[in-house]
Amino acid sequence: MDISIKSFKLIEPPYEINGKWFFPYDYKELNEIGTATRITILTNGNRTKNGEIFHNDVASASHRSLGLASNIRVTNLKNGYSMIVRANHRGSFSNTNIIELSQVVFKKLQLIENDNLVKIELISDNESFILNEAKTYNAEKKILSSAPIDDVSVSSIKETYTPEDLSEYNDGENSTIDFDGFMIEEANKEIEIYLHIATLSFKENAVAIKNNLNGLKNIKIIKTRFNEKSMYKVVVGPFKNMINLNRTLNNDTIQSYEDISIFIE
Repeated sequence: MDISIKSFKLIEPPYEINGKWFFPYDYKELNEIGTATRITILTNGNRTKNGEIFHNDVASASHRSLGLASNIRVTNLKNGYSMIVRANHRGSFSNTNIIELSQVVFKKLQLIENDNLVKIELISDNESFILNEAKTYNAEKKILSSAPIDDVSVSSIKETYTPEDLSEYNDGENSTIDFDGFMIEEANKEIEIYLHIATLSFKENAVAIKNNLNGLKNIKIIKTRFNEKSMYKVVVGPFKNMINLNRTLNNDTIQSYEDISIFIE
């Protein structure tokens, strides 16, 4: 008898939150830059959107549109720390606050609430996601045998590592890696942060938006080309720190633009 587990990703129909529509999709590639917050809507033992068991000591995440579950690499751009995280719930309904993370991820990546900038990258489906045995509770281990989850294995590993333990996994450059995908890469200390407000086909529309933002500093219109057509991007920045960025994000005029996003140079 075939007792293999059939894996699938949960791709729901479009849904609406606070008047804004979101469109779950089975992305083949996804890279985003923005801020991260802690998961607060779930407590230990709750079911995630795709039926898994949530625990703050398991690396998990909430995302607005990724297929559930998806494995992503989350990187703290301030210190270069990154790890593999399992997106298995809905949340973070924003283009700037792009991900909600369990406590263990916040702790391991040394993220600070309201003062962080992260990058998330979708990991290919054929790469394995490892749950540390030390972080997998008995109730969750039972779920692993029956829940519709893909590419999950349970591995027994040590909780902490010495530099000697990690030496054989060092790539010889500026990174180290352990069994749960934790890496330390050289951080870019010269990051300039920008807000993308809109991209438009007509310059006069871009100028109108810029004029509407005249209470803000450092508003620019950047001419680009897409599919052999001129386009005009309205951006604000650069911001040298998260304090100034958050102050601008809380501006009522900025809040009226639904599709703003963060990018770095």
